[in-house]
Amino acid sequence: DLLRLSNLKIRFLVCPSDVDEEVSAIKAKICDALDMVGKDIKAEIGKRDMEVVSLLRDSLARASLKR
Repeated sequence: DLLRLSNLKIRFLVCPSDVDEEVSAIKAKICDALDMVGKDIKAEIGKRDMEVVSLLRDSLARASLKR
């Protein structure tokens, strides 16, 4: 994509809107990739949080049995 954008400089009869289209396409791909990374990070945090909650629940259950 970046190569195609760079090649626009050497093409004959290129409109500024052609450059805008290429830049918009690249921006969209970058945003989509960042959204996916964000979702992966949130999913990992969610798993870890659930593990912590489970450990706390088990600890509280053991503590109440000792009393």
